Amino acid sequence: WFEKLFKTNFSSNLWMFVLLSITNFIWVTLLVYIIEKNELMGQASLACFNGLSMFLAVYFTTLGGAKNAIPQVGPLSSPYWVILLAFLWTTAMGWFGYILAIINMWLTFPKEVDA
Repeated sequence: WFEKLFKTNFSSNLWMFVLLSITNFIWVTLLVYIIEKNELMGQASLACFNGLSMFLAVYFTTLGGAKNAIPQVGPLSSPYWVILLAFLWTTAMGWFGYILAIINMWLTFPKEVDA
């Protein structure tokens, strides 16, 4: 769609950078708007932006050629598979970190017992 709109191919790194910058600007702007209007998202705005930064880190690490950033399953030649797998991997590792944080709190802050 973008190739037809801009009448160019995005095989060069410059055009791919421009396209990703525009797309990320749109999504981050939409996320900020949703956070402002939605009370639940507003209360969790730090978690939303941490999740977004984790996703972008996994996504761009994979694009940069790091083959161990996400599990190598599926046809990663398609950019849509890379986006989906980066999202799934980020979500799974986010939940894994949450479980480890709960275990850490259980071990660090034991319950008080009457003597």
